[in-house]
Amino acid sequence: MNELALTNKDQYPDLEILEAVLQESFPLYQRTVQALSADNIQVTWNYYNDGKAWMGKLLWKKKNLGWLHIYNGLFKVTIYFTEKYRAGIETLDINPHRKSSFLQSSTVGKLLPMTFQVEQEKDLSDLLCVIGYKRKCR
Repeated sequence: MNELALTNKDQYPDLEILEAVLQESFPLYQRTVQALSADNIQVTWNYYNDGKAWMGKLLWKKKNLGWLHIYNGLFKVTIYFTEKYRAGIETLDINPHRKSSFLQSSTVGKLLPMTFQVEQEKDLSDLLCVIGYKRKCR
């Protein structure tokens, strides 16, 4: 299992640090952040004591759309839904395996997590589709 990177509370995750940690995944990370920014979604970095690492919160207006996690050589985005939005995921044009995995998943507390390990353009496309859906959820 991968451990979260960016664990130094005193070291803000600027582009230089992110490039060093993400390595070959950095260009795809940049495309992801640019695509989010084009949809008026901002990544705000905060250090969280419970996870002992920096995480990016994906914000659209004041709505939290998900969380960006940085690991050595890769990054993940997790989006949480309540049970009432599970059926809506079924209608999305995303990877069938990802969709069926989510539809069969159990809740964590009251939430259903959908995690994307963004490794290729198709992952980014699916992520943006799901984020678009999340923006419509109340």
